[in-house]
Amino acid sequence: MWKADSPRHIPSAAAILCAALCARALLPLIAYSWTRDARIFKPPDAASYHACAESLARTGSFSISGVPEIVRTPGYPLLLVPGVVLGHVTAVTVLLQIVLGCLTVWLVYRTTFILTENRLAAATSGLLCAFEPLSVLYCSLLLAETLFATTLMLFIFLILVYLKRGKMRHLVAAACALAASVYVRPIAYWLPFVMAIFLAAAVCRRREGHGKDALGAVAFLCICAALIGAWQIRNYCEAGYRGFSGIGDQALYFYDAAAVEAAVRGESYYTVQRRMGYHDSTGDASEARRLERMASEARRIILAHPVTFAAQYARGIARTMLDPAAIDYLKFFGRYREGGGLLGKIIDRGLARTVYELARARPTLFWSNLILGLVLLAYLVSALAAFTGGPAGGIPLAAVAITAIYLIILSGGPNALGRFRHPVMPLVCVLAACGCERMRRRGDRRTAYAGGMGRGAHDGTRPSGTDRV
Repeated sequence: MWKADSPRHIPSAAAILCAALCARALLPLIAYSWTRDARIFKPPDAASYHACAESLARTGSFSISGVPEIVRTPGYPLLLVPGVVLGHVTAVTVLLQIVLGCLTVWLVYRTTFILTENRLAAATSGLLCAFEPLSVLYCSLLLAETLFATTLMLFIFLILVYLKRGKMRHLVAAACALAASVYVRPIAYWLPFVMAIFLAAAVCRRREGHGKDALGAVAFLCICAALIGAWQIRNYCEAGYRGFSGIGDQALYFYDAAAVEAAVRGESYYTVQRRMGYHDSTGDASEARRLERMASEARRIILAHPVTFAAQYARGIARTMLDPAAIDYLKFFGRYREGGGLLGKIIDRGLARTVYELARARPTLFWSNLILGLVLLAYLVSALAAFTGGPAGGIPLAAVAITAIYLIILSGGPNALGRFRHPVMPLVCVLAACGCERMRRRGDRRTAYAGGMGRGAHDGTRPSGTDRV
Protein backbone atom coordinates (compact mmCIF):
# COMPACT_ATOMS: atom_id res chain seq x y z
CA MET A 1 0.00 0.00 0.00
CA TRP A 2 1.21 3.50 -0.82
CA LYS A 3 1.26 6.31 1.65
CA ALA A 4 -1.90 8.34 1.77
CA ASP A 5 -0.08 11.63 1.35
CA SER A 6 1.63 10.65 -1.92
CA PRO A 7 1.69 13.53 -4.42
CA ARG A 8 -0.85 13.01 -7.17
CA HIS A 9 1.50 14.18 -9.90
CA ILE A 10 3.76 11.15 -9.46
CA PRO A 11 3.24 8.74 -12.40
CA SER A 12 1.62 5.44 -11.50
CA ALA A 13 3.21 2.04 -12.09
CA ALA A 14 0.72 1.44 -14.90
CA ALA A 15 1.72 4.67 -16.66
CA ILE A 16 5.40 3.79 -16.36
CA LEU A 17 4.80 0.31 -17.76
CA CYS A 18 2.89 1.81 -20.68
CA ALA A 19 5.83 4.11 -21.40
CA ALA A 20 8.24 1.15 -21.22
CA LEU A 21 6.02 -0.87 -23.55
CA CYS A 22 5.84 1.95 -26.10
CA ALA A 23 9.60 2.47 -26.11
CA ARG A 24 10.33 -1.23 -26.53
CA ALA A 25 7.65 -1.85 -29.15
CA LEU A 26 8.31 1.22 -31.29
CA LEU A 27 12.08 0.73 -31.62
CA PRO A 28 11.98 -2.55 -33.61
CA LEU A 29 9.14 -1.23 -35.78
CA ILE A 30 11.08 1.93 -36.62
CA ALA A 31 14.33 0.04 -37.22
CA TYR A 32 12.70 -2.52 -39.52
CA SER A 33 10.86 0.21 -41.41
CA TRP A 34 14.20 1.97 -41.86
CA THR A 35 16.27 -1.05 -42.93
CA ARG A 36 13.70 -3.53 -44.33
CA ASP A 37 16.12 -6.22 -43.17
CA ALA A 38 15.08 -8.84 -40.58
CA ARG A 39 18.74 -9.73 -40.02
CA ILE A 40 19.11 -6.72 -37.73
CA PHE A 41 17.35 -8.73 -35.02
CA LYS A 42 19.91 -11.57 -35.18
CA PRO A 43 23.47 -10.71 -34.08
CA PRO A 44 26.14 -13.39 -34.73
CA ASP A 45 25.63 -15.09 -31.34
CA ALA A 46 21.95 -15.70 -32.14
CA ALA A 47 22.79 -18.58 -34.52
CA SER A 48 24.06 -20.92 -31.80
CA TYR A 49 21.11 -20.11 -29.54
CA HIS A 50 18.74 -20.84 -32.42
CA ALA A 51 20.42 -24.17 -33.18
CA CYS A 52 20.02 -25.27 -29.56
CA ALA A 53 16.38 -24.19 -29.54
CA GLU A 54 15.76 -26.16 -32.75
CA SER A 55 17.19 -29.26 -31.10
CA LEU A 56 15.06 -28.77 -27.98
CA ALA A 57 11.89 -28.27 -30.03
CA ARG A 58 12.42 -31.18 -32.43
CA THR A 59 14.27 -33.85 -30.44
CA GLY A 60 13.96 -32.76 -26.82
CA SER A 61 17.75 -32.88 -26.46
CA PHE A 62 20.16 -30.01 -25.93
CA SER A 63 22.57 -30.62 -28.77
CA ILE A 64 23.84 -29.31 -32.11
CA SER A 65 24.07 -31.77 -35.01
CA GLY A 66 23.52 -34.62 -32.58
CA VAL A 67 26.47 -33.66 -30.34
CA PRO A 68 25.64 -32.63 -26.73
CA GLU A 69 26.09 -28.86 -26.39
CA ILE A 70 28.42 -27.82 -23.57
CA VAL A 71 29.21 -24.21 -24.51
CA ARG A 72 25.72 -22.73 -24.49
CA THR A 73 23.37 -23.24 -21.55
CA PRO A 74 19.64 -24.03 -21.96
CA GLY A 75 18.16 -20.93 -20.32
CA TYR A 76 17.85 -18.65 -23.35
CA PRO A 77 17.22 -21.38 -25.97
CA LEU A 78 14.14 -22.36 -23.96
CA LEU A 79 12.77 -18.86 -24.56
CA LEU A 80 13.28 -19.36 -28.30
CA VAL A 81 11.37 -22.67 -28.38
CA PRO A 82 7.85 -21.12 -28.71
CA GLY A 83 8.98 -19.14 -31.74
CA VAL A 84 10.63 -22.20 -33.27
CA VAL A 85 7.47 -24.25 -32.78
CA LEU A 86 5.27 -21.51 -34.26
CA GLY A 87 7.65 -20.93 -37.17
CA HIS A 88 8.24 -17.23 -36.39
CA VAL A 89 11.18 -17.27 -34.02
CA THR A 90 12.14 -13.60 -34.46
CA ALA A 91 8.68 -12.07 -34.07
CA VAL A 92 7.60 -14.32 -31.19
CA THR A 93 10.86 -13.97 -29.27
CA VAL A 94 11.01 -10.18 -29.64
CA LEU A 95 7.43 -10.01 -28.38
CA LEU A 96 8.30 -12.19 -25.37
CA GLN A 97 11.36 -10.08 -24.66
CA ILE A 98 9.32 -6.88 -24.76
CA VAL A 99 7.08 -8.41 -22.09
CA LEU A 100 10.16 -9.45 -20.08
CA GLY A 101 11.60 -5.95 -20.45
CA CYS A 102 8.41 -4.44 -19.02
CA LEU A 103 8.51 -6.98 -16.19
CA THR A 104 12.06 -5.85 -15.43
CA VAL A 105 10.84 -2.24 -15.22
CA TRP A 106 8.13 -3.30 -12.76
CA LEU A 107 10.66 -5.22 -10.65
CA VAL A 108 12.93 -2.16 -10.59
CA TYR A 109 9.96 -0.06 -9.47
CA ARG A 110 8.99 -2.46 -6.69
CA THR A 111 12.58 -3.02 -5.56
CA THR A 112 13.13 0.71 -5.16
CA PHE A 113 9.94 1.06 -3.16
CA ILE A 114 11.10 -1.70 -0.81
CA LEU A 115 14.39 0.16 -0.31
CA THR A 116 12.98 3.66 0.15
CA GLU A 117 9.26 3.24 0.95
CA ASN A 118 8.86 6.30 -1.23
CA ARG A 119 6.63 6.36 -4.27
CA LEU A 120 8.51 9.21 -5.94
CA ALA A 121 11.78 7.26 -5.78
CA ALA A 122 10.06 4.14 -7.12
CA ALA A 123 8.59 6.11 -10.03
CA THR A 124 11.99 7.65 -10.73
CA SER A 125 13.65 4.24 -10.97
CA GLY A 126 10.85 2.91 -13.15
CA LEU A 127 11.14 5.81 -15.59
CA LEU A 128 14.92 5.52 -15.67
CA CYS A 129 14.65 1.83 -16.55
CA ALA A 130 11.79 2.39 -19.00
CA PHE A 131 14.00 4.59 -21.19
CA GLU A 132 17.47 3.23 -20.40
CA PRO A 133 19.09 2.86 -23.86
CA LEU A 134 20.59 -0.62 -23.48
CA SER A 135 17.49 -2.05 -21.81
CA VAL A 136 15.29 -0.75 -24.61
CA LEU A 137 17.54 -1.94 -27.45
CA TYR A 138 18.26 -5.48 -26.31
CA CYS A 139 14.57 -6.38 -26.13
CA SER A 140 14.75 -6.39 -29.95
CA LEU A 141 17.86 -8.57 -30.29
CA LEU A 142 17.85 -12.36 -30.14
CA LEU A 143 20.39 -12.47 -27.32
CA ALA A 144 20.24 -13.64 -23.70
CA GLU A 145 20.62 -10.18 -22.14
CA THR A 146 16.93 -9.35 -21.59
CA LEU A 147 16.04 -12.71 -20.02
CA PHE A 148 19.14 -12.56 -17.85
CA ALA A 149 18.30 -9.06 -16.60
CA THR A 150 14.75 -10.16 -15.75
CA THR A 151 15.78 -13.27 -13.80
CA LEU A 152 18.47 -11.29 -11.99
CA MET A 153 16.07 -8.50 -11.01
CA LEU A 154 13.56 -11.13 -9.87
CA PHE A 155 16.26 -12.53 -7.61
CA ILE A 156 17.06 -9.08 -6.21
CA PHE A 157 13.38 -8.34 -5.57
CA LEU A 158 12.81 -11.68 -3.81
CA ILE A 159 15.96 -11.45 -1.68
CA LEU A 160 14.95 -7.98 -0.51
CA VAL A 161 11.46 -9.24 0.34
CA TYR A 162 13.13 -12.02 2.34
CA LEU A 163 15.39 -9.56 4.17
CA LYS A 164 12.34 -7.46 5.02
CA ARG A 165 9.88 -10.21 6.02
CA GLY A 166 12.12 -13.16 6.91
CA LYS A 167 9.89 -15.76 5.21
CA MET A 168 11.67 -18.90 4.04
CA ARG A 169 9.49 -19.21 0.93
CA HIS A 170 10.91 -15.93 -0.38
CA LEU A 171 14.46 -17.17 0.17
CA VAL A 172 13.71 -20.42 -1.69
CA ALA A 173 12.16 -18.46 -4.56
CA ALA A 174 15.18 -16.13 -4.64
CA ALA A 175 17.55 -19.11 -4.84
CA CYS A 176 15.55 -20.59 -7.73
CA ALA A 177 15.56 -17.25 -9.58
CA LEU A 178 19.31 -16.88 -9.15
CA ALA A 179 19.93 -20.44 -10.35
CA ALA A 180 17.75 -19.71 -13.36
CA SER A 181 19.87 -16.66 -14.17
CA VAL A 182 22.98 -18.87 -14.17
CA TYR A 183 21.33 -21.12 -16.77
CA VAL A 184 20.73 -18.03 -18.91
CA ARG A 185 24.22 -16.55 -18.58
CA PRO A 186 26.94 -18.45 -16.70
CA ILE A 187 28.57 -15.20 -15.57
CA ALA A 188 26.33 -15.47 -12.50
CA TYR A 189 27.86 -18.87 -11.61
CA TRP A 190 29.70 -17.63 -8.52
CA LEU A 191 27.01 -15.19 -7.38
CA PRO A 192 25.18 -17.74 -5.16
CA PHE A 193 28.39 -18.20 -3.16
CA VAL A 194 28.88 -14.42 -2.87
CA MET A 195 25.28 -13.88 -1.76
CA ALA A 196 25.45 -16.73 0.74
CA ILE A 197 28.44 -15.01 2.36
CA PHE A 198 26.49 -11.76 2.30
CA LEU A 199 23.48 -13.38 4.01
CA ALA A 200 25.75 -14.93 6.63
CA ALA A 201 27.37 -11.54 7.24
CA ALA A 202 23.93 -9.94 7.55
CA VAL A 203 23.18 -12.42 10.36
CA CYS A 204 26.04 -10.98 12.40
CA ARG A 205 24.48 -7.51 12.26
CA ARG A 206 21.15 -8.64 13.64
CA ARG A 207 20.57 -8.94 17.37
CA GLU A 208 18.04 -11.76 17.25
CA GLY A 209 17.06 -14.67 15.06
CA HIS A 210 20.69 -15.62 14.36
CA GLY A 211 20.00 -19.35 14.19
CA LYS A 212 17.16 -19.07 11.70
CA ASP A 213 18.99 -16.55 9.52
CA ALA A 214 22.17 -18.65 9.48
CA LEU A 215 20.12 -21.68 8.46
CA GLY A 216 18.60 -19.57 5.68
CA ALA A 217 22.03 -18.69 4.28
CA VAL A 218 23.02 -22.36 4.23
CA ALA A 219 19.71 -23.38 2.66
CA PHE A 220 20.09 -20.68 0.00
CA LEU A 221 23.53 -21.96 -1.02
CA CYS A 222 22.43 -25.60 -1.00
CA ILE A 223 19.41 -24.92 -3.23
CA CYS A 224 21.52 -22.98 -5.73
CA ALA A 225 24.27 -25.62 -5.68
CA ALA A 226 21.79 -28.44 -6.29
CA LEU A 227 20.06 -26.69 -9.19
CA ILE A 228 23.29 -25.55 -10.84
CA GLY A 229 25.17 -28.77 -10.12
CA ALA A 230 22.53 -30.80 -11.97
CA TRP A 231 23.69 -29.30 -15.28
CA GLN A 232 27.34 -29.98 -14.51
CA ILE A 233 26.45 -33.62 -13.88
CA ARG A 234 24.67 -33.68 -17.24
CA ASN A 235 27.73 -32.22 -18.98
CA TYR A 236 30.02 -34.83 -17.46
CA CYS A 237 27.72 -37.76 -18.16
CA GLU A 238 26.95 -36.81 -21.77
CA ALA A 239 30.16 -35.11 -22.91
CA GLY A 240 32.84 -35.79 -20.30
CA TYR A 241 33.08 -32.08 -19.52
CA ARG A 242 33.45 -31.15 -15.85
CA GLY A 243 32.39 -27.51 -16.03
CA PHE A 244 29.02 -25.79 -16.16
CA SER A 245 29.65 -24.12 -19.53
CA GLY A 246 32.53 -24.01 -21.97
CA ILE A 247 31.90 -20.35 -22.76
CA GLY A 248 34.26 -19.34 -19.94
CA ASP A 249 37.08 -21.50 -21.30
CA GLN A 250 36.62 -20.05 -24.78
CA ALA A 251 36.65 -16.48 -23.46
CA LEU A 252 39.74 -17.15 -21.38
CA TYR A 253 41.63 -18.49 -24.40
CA PHE A 254 40.39 -16.48 -27.38
CA TYR A 255 40.00 -13.14 -25.59
CA ASP A 256 42.08 -12.90 -22.42
CA ALA A 257 45.06 -15.02 -23.49
CA ALA A 258 44.96 -13.66 -27.04
CA ALA A 259 45.08 -10.07 -25.78
CA VAL A 260 48.05 -10.87 -23.54
CA GLU A 261 49.89 -12.57 -26.43
CA ALA A 262 49.18 -9.63 -28.72
CA ALA A 263 50.51 -7.15 -26.17
CA VAL A 264 53.65 -9.20 -25.42
CA ARG A 265 54.48 -9.93 -29.07
CA GLY A 266 53.46 -6.52 -30.39
CA GLU A 267 51.00 -8.05 -32.85
CA SER A 268 47.42 -7.24 -33.79
CA TYR A 269 44.76 -8.64 -31.46
CA TYR A 270 42.76 -10.11 -34.35
CA THR A 271 45.89 -11.62 -35.92
CA VAL A 272 46.67 -13.50 -32.71
CA GLN A 273 43.06 -14.66 -32.43
CA ARG A 274 43.13 -16.11 -35.94
CA ARG A 275 46.42 -17.88 -35.26
CA MET A 276 44.93 -19.39 -32.09
CA GLY A 277 42.04 -20.82 -34.12
CA TYR A 278 39.24 -18.40 -33.31
CA HIS A 279 35.88 -19.70 -34.64
CA ASP A 280 37.45 -23.07 -35.53
CA SER A 281 35.32 -25.55 -33.59
CA THR A 282 35.54 -29.34 -33.91
CA GLY A 283 31.79 -29.74 -33.33
CA ASP A 284 32.22 -33.37 -32.24
CA ALA A 285 32.67 -35.43 -29.10
CA SER A 286 36.26 -34.15 -28.65
CA GLU A 287 34.95 -30.66 -27.81
CA ALA A 288 35.28 -31.28 -24.05
CA ARG A 289 38.98 -32.19 -24.36
CA ARG A 290 39.54 -29.19 -26.64
CA LEU A 291 37.98 -26.80 -24.13
CA GLU A 292 40.06 -28.21 -21.30
CA ARG A 293 43.26 -27.81 -23.35
CA MET A 294 42.35 -24.22 -24.23
CA ALA A 295 41.68 -23.37 -20.58
CA SER A 296 45.00 -24.91 -19.52
CA GLU A 297 46.95 -23.05 -22.22
CA ALA A 298 45.18 -19.77 -21.42
CA ARG A 299 46.05 -20.04 -17.74
CA ARG A 300 49.70 -20.74 -18.66
CA ILE A 301 49.86 -17.60 -20.83
CA ILE A 302 48.12 -15.40 -18.27
CA LEU A 303 50.21 -16.61 -15.32
CA ALA A 304 53.37 -15.93 -17.32
CA HIS A 305 52.31 -12.28 -17.79
CA PRO A 306 50.05 -11.37 -14.84
CA VAL A 307 50.69 -7.62 -14.98
CA THR A 308 49.78 -7.43 -18.68
CA PHE A 309 46.63 -9.46 -18.04
CA ALA A 310 45.64 -7.29 -15.06
CA ALA A 311 46.03 -4.12 -17.13
CA GLN A 312 43.96 -5.57 -19.99
CA TYR A 313 41.28 -6.77 -17.59
CA ALA A 314 41.06 -3.43 -15.76
CA ARG A 315 40.68 -1.58 -19.06
CA GLY A 316 37.90 -3.99 -19.92
CA ILE A 317 36.02 -3.15 -16.72
CA ALA A 318 36.32 0.53 -17.58
CA ARG A 319 34.97 -0.11 -21.09
CA THR A 320 32.06 -2.11 -19.68
CA MET A 321 30.94 0.79 -17.53
CA LEU A 322 31.85 3.71 -19.79
CA ASP A 323 31.23 2.49 -23.34
CA PRO A 324 28.06 4.34 -24.43
CA ALA A 325 27.17 1.43 -26.78
CA ALA A 326 26.09 3.72 -29.62
CA ILE A 327 27.56 1.17 -32.03
CA ASP A 328 24.83 -1.28 -31.02
CA TYR A 329 22.18 1.22 -32.10
CA LEU A 330 24.00 2.01 -35.34
CA LYS A 331 24.22 -1.71 -36.14
CA PHE A 332 20.52 -2.08 -35.43
CA PHE A 333 19.72 0.68 -37.89
CA GLY A 334 22.16 -0.63 -40.49
CA ARG A 335 24.61 2.25 -40.08
CA TYR A 336 27.57 0.17 -38.87
CA ARG A 337 28.52 -3.24 -40.20
CA GLU A 338 29.00 -6.21 -37.88
CA GLY A 339 32.66 -6.90 -37.19
CA GLY A 340 33.77 -3.38 -37.99
CA GLY A 341 36.98 -3.91 -36.04
CA LEU A 342 36.53 -1.11 -33.50
CA LEU A 343 37.24 -3.37 -30.51
CA GLY A 344 40.52 -4.51 -32.04
CA LYS A 345 41.53 -0.88 -32.65
CA ILE A 346 40.80 0.00 -29.01
CA ILE A 347 42.89 -2.94 -27.77
CA ASP A 348 45.79 -2.33 -30.18
CA ARG A 349 45.93 1.50 -30.22
CA GLY A 350 44.24 2.54 -26.98
CA LEU A 351 40.95 4.29 -26.31
CA ALA A 352 42.12 7.92 -26.61
CA ARG A 353 43.71 7.47 -30.06
CA THR A 354 40.70 5.47 -31.31
CA VAL A 355 38.28 8.17 -30.18
CA TYR A 356 40.38 10.84 -31.89
CA GLU A 357 40.37 8.89 -35.15
CA LEU A 358 36.61 8.36 -34.90
CA ALA A 359 35.98 12.08 -34.50
CA ARG A 360 37.80 12.70 -37.79
CA ALA A 361 36.79 9.68 -39.88
CA ARG A 362 33.32 8.76 -38.58
CA PRO A 363 31.61 11.80 -37.03
CA THR A 364 28.21 10.06 -36.80
CA LEU A 365 29.70 7.33 -34.64
CA PHE A 366 31.60 9.87 -32.55
CA TRP A 367 28.65 12.16 -31.84
CA SER A 368 26.21 9.35 -31.15
CA ASN A 369 28.66 7.94 -28.62
CA LEU A 370 29.07 11.40 -27.07
CA ILE A 371 25.31 11.88 -26.63
CA LEU A 372 24.71 8.43 -25.16
CA GLY A 373 27.84 8.87 -23.06
CA LEU A 374 26.36 11.94 -21.39
CA VAL A 375 23.16 10.00 -20.68
CA LEU A 376 25.21 7.16 -19.18
CA LEU A 377 27.19 9.60 -17.06
CA ALA A 378 23.96 10.98 -15.57
CA TYR A 379 22.87 7.45 -14.61
CA LEU A 380 26.20 6.56 -13.01
CA VAL A 381 26.59 9.83 -11.08
CA SER A 382 23.07 9.50 -9.70
CA ALA A 383 23.78 5.91 -8.67
CA LEU A 384 26.96 6.93 -6.84
CA ALA A 385 24.96 9.58 -4.99
CA ALA A 386 23.16 6.76 -3.16
CA PHE A 387 26.37 6.20 -1.17
CA THR A 388 27.37 9.79 -0.44
CA GLY A 389 27.11 11.35 2.99
CA GLY A 390 27.47 8.14 4.98
CA PRO A 391 25.67 4.78 5.01
CA ALA A 392 22.04 4.65 3.98
CA GLY A 393 19.70 1.84 3.06
CA GLY A 394 21.52 -0.69 5.23
CA ILE A 395 21.65 -4.38 4.33
CA PRO A 396 19.05 -4.30 1.49
CA LEU A 397 20.89 -1.56 -0.42
CA ALA A 398 24.15 -3.45 0.12
CA ALA A 399 22.60 -6.51 -1.58
CA VAL A 400 21.89 -4.44 -4.69
CA ALA A 401 25.34 -2.86 -4.67
CA ILE A 402 27.18 -6.18 -4.17
CA THR A 403 25.31 -7.77 -7.08
CA ALA A 404 26.15 -4.82 -9.34
CA ILE A 405 29.83 -4.87 -8.30
CA TYR A 406 30.04 -8.63 -8.90
CA LEU A 407 28.70 -8.26 -12.45
CA ILE A 408 30.97 -5.31 -13.20
CA ILE A 409 34.10 -7.11 -12.03
CA LEU A 410 33.35 -10.32 -13.92
CA SER A 411 32.54 -8.36 -17.09
CA GLY A 412 36.11 -7.17 -17.55
CA GLY A 413 38.66 -8.37 -20.09
CA PRO A 414 39.70 -7.36 -23.60
CA ASN A 415 36.36 -8.32 -25.18
CA ALA A 416 34.37 -6.13 -22.77
CA LEU A 417 31.98 -3.61 -24.31
CA GLY A 418 28.86 -1.71 -23.30
CA ARG A 419 26.75 -4.81 -24.00
CA PHE A 420 28.15 -6.44 -20.87
CA ARG A 421 26.78 -3.55 -18.81
CA HIS A 422 23.20 -4.43 -19.77
CA PRO A 423 22.33 -6.58 -16.71
CA VAL A 424 23.88 -3.98 -14.41
CA MET A 425 21.72 -1.12 -15.65
CA PRO A 426 18.45 -2.10 -13.90
CA LEU A 427 20.46 -2.16 -10.66
CA VAL A 428 21.97 1.20 -11.59
CA CYS A 429 18.43 2.54 -12.07
CA VAL A 430 17.53 1.42 -8.55
CA LEU A 431 20.65 2.99 -7.10
CA ALA A 432 20.19 6.16 -9.16
CA ALA A 433 16.65 6.62 -7.84
CA CYS A 434 17.91 6.12 -4.29
CA GLY A 435 20.63 8.67 -4.98
CA CYS A 436 18.14 11.18 -6.37
CA GLU A 437 15.89 10.68 -3.35
CA ARG A 438 18.83 11.20 -1.01
CA MET A 439 19.83 14.42 -2.79
CA ARG A 440 16.21 15.61 -2.72
CA ARG A 441 15.95 15.06 1.03
CA ARG A 442 19.26 16.79 1.59
CA GLY A 443 18.00 19.75 -0.42
CA ASP A 444 14.77 19.82 1.61
CA ARG A 445 16.76 19.91 4.85
CA ARG A 446 18.90 22.77 3.57
CA THR A 447 15.79 24.66 2.50
CA ALA A 448 14.19 24.09 5.88
CA TYR A 449 17.37 25.20 7.65
CA ALA A 450 17.64 28.32 5.48
CA GLY A 451 13.98 29.07 6.22
CA GLY A 452 14.64 28.65 9.93
CA MET A 453 17.60 31.03 9.74
CA GLY A 454 15.46 33.57 7.92
CA ARG A 455 12.71 33.37 10.54
CA GLY A 456 15.34 33.59 13.28
CA ALA A 457 16.82 36.75 11.80
CA HIS A 458 13.33 38.24 11.48
CA ASP A 459 12.23 37.59 15.09
CA GLY A 460 15.66 37.88 16.74
CA THR A 461 16.03 34.16 17.56
CA ARG A 462 18.34 31.42 16.27
CA PRO A 463 17.33 27.96 15.10
CA SER A 464 17.91 25.19 17.64
CA GLY A 465 20.48 22.47 17.20
CA THR A 466 17.83 20.03 16.01
CA ASP A 467 16.94 22.46 13.20
CA ARG A 468 20.43 22.04 11.78
CA VAL A 469 20.21 18.27 11.48
